[in-house]
Amino acid sequence: MSTTLIVNVGNDSCYQDLDIAIEPPYWSIMLGSYLERIGEKVRILDLNCEEYFTIMVELEEEGGIAGRYDKFIVLAHGHNPSASTQLMDRAFEIGRGLGRYVRQGQFVYMGGGHVERNHITASESSGSALPLAEGGVLREWGRDNYGSKEQQELNWDLVDMRRYRAHNWHCLGGLDRGGYGVIYTSFGCPFNCEYCCVGGKGISFRDVKIVLKDIDGLVLRGIKNLKIADEIFFFKKSHYMPILEGLVERNYGLNIWCYARPDMLDYEILELAKKAGINWLALGIEGTRDGKCGKDIGTVVKTIQDSGINVIGNYMFGLVGDTFESMQATLDLALELNCEYANFYCVMAYPGSRLYEKELAKGSHARLPLTWSGYGQYSIDSMPLPTESLSSADILLFRDNAFNEYFNSPKYLDMIRAKFGEDTMNGIKRTASIRLRRADGVV
Repeated sequence: MSTTLIVNVGNDSCYQDLDIAIEPPYWSIMLGSYLERIGEKVRILDLNCEEYFTIMVELEEEGGIAGRYDKFIVLAHGHNPSASTQLMDRAFEIGRGLGRYVRQGQFVYMGGGHVERNHITASESSGSALPLAEGGVLREWGRDNYGSKEQQELNWDLVDMRRYRAHNWHCLGGLDRGGYGVIYTSFGCPFNCEYCCVGGKGISFRDVKIVLKDIDGLVLRGIKNLKIADEIFFFKKSHYMPILEGLVERNYGLNIWCYARPDMLDYEILELAKKAGINWLALGIEGTRDGKCGKDIGTVVKTIQDSGINVIGNYMFGLVGDTFESMQATLDLALELNCEYANFYCVMAYPGSRLYEKELAKGSHARLPLTWSGYGQYSIDSMPLPTESLSSADILLFRDNAFNEYFNSPKYLDMIRAKFGEDTMNGIKRTASIRLRRADGVV
């Protein structure tokens, strides 16, 4: 029986001192489940849980790691575009490290959001970086294809699910952050926002019975907090309605969050969604210049909140044409909406996005990050794409100050205290006191 080692790349250094979630490595689990189905033995080494030196120690052990495995897969695939890009340096470092130890005829495969379907062999593994492909989507790899992602059943026992924890905001009010799981009910996105490297390639849906079976399996393993990782969960009513109904019937008492577009949300399903356990909806509000809201965004947020579901407002600074005035308008909108949580992002020209292609077409990389970590939203060397009137440093500083202003807003803190209690409000204050370190004096 062939044995495969899957290394799920982690890089928590890009998050500095932030208290981040640790998500189960969904793509590694999917890949491992497929390999088991075709008769291989699989081990997943998740570097989001293991210290980075773990794999390097194993490389040096007597007998060598190459003697214990027949194939090696390094997956650099985060749960959002920025999480994928900032993993790349470490992914190639691990790939090259493995390449130095593999035997003749063995392979190290690379997979993830920004790598080519390629491999290195013992004779080819020099110290140089592996070839890159800026495709922006996870590619099928190796000697076989993935099989159908939509029909793939998952073996959750490939990892220890007890090791993962939910986001702090997901458990506001003192809920236990342990028992955290993640599922997809669909893959891809039909929209082609120019700053995104995921969308524009269509959307495919998993079988509802398999989705519910996945959730059953997670609950059996102690999962109480669940992320539905679809780019847009509330997209196709004939798909998501049976999932919601199945969750209501099971009555697991799950604490679920998922993504939604404010201009596509059907208000009539909110009551059912709440009964199914969806307690948080992350809305891609983006900014006043994005034009994505469609409906009056204030009405959208209030309607969701009135149904008992909390809202995460996702906002972006540095959209094409943004100025200090338009970024301030976006921040003013966030302060007015006063969602239960907010994420503030800078626009990045992620490899695979239309923004990235436009920059390449100009024949210069001067406006792009010099490092993979430069694409990280919270990295020290984070480098947003400048606009005609704003530098990268301008956008980054505005973003960091906006975060500080929002989470120290008396209106926001009063709402949090009334809804989740004094302890939660004090926890928010502690989080807001953390100032990210930025390069070149941007603090």
